[in-house]
Amino acid sequence: MDILDKIPKEFFRVEYNYDSYPGNADKFQDGANCQHFIYEVLRLFDYKIEDLRSSELMEDTVSTKLVEEMIPLDIVLLHSKEESYGAHVGLCISEKQEILHLSKSNNIPKIEFINVLMENPKYKYLIGIKRLIRKKSHL
Repeated sequence: MDILDKIPKEFFRVEYNYDSYPGNADKFQDGANCQHFIYEVLRLFDYKIEDLRSSELMEDTVSTKLVEEMIPLDIVLLHSKEESYGAHVGLCISEKQEILHLSKSNNIPKIEFINVLMENPKYKYLIGIKRLIRKKSHL
């Protein structure tokens, strides 16, 4: 399955909006921040995820689990410092470790390899990789 084929084209026109975070906004009405964007993509694949901020996501054990190796549809958290609070959230979309993410500097969603992303000082630390464990059908 090609993940990109399942994502509607309008998702790739969503503009970055810091104030449109999970639990604070309707689906992309006023854009999205990185977390809001990635959670909506995951919901396309029938995953259940609460509206967690990045530090809450790292602590979560109900919807996600921490893993060492990334596979498609895993969430990655990156930051300029070694802490989860305020971390940038992206989504692995291929076995080649391509990451789909929405950031202020790009303004619209972009796909980059994890190693390229980590060359940016804002994303130099891989805080963690989280794998979703709950689908809606399993509630």
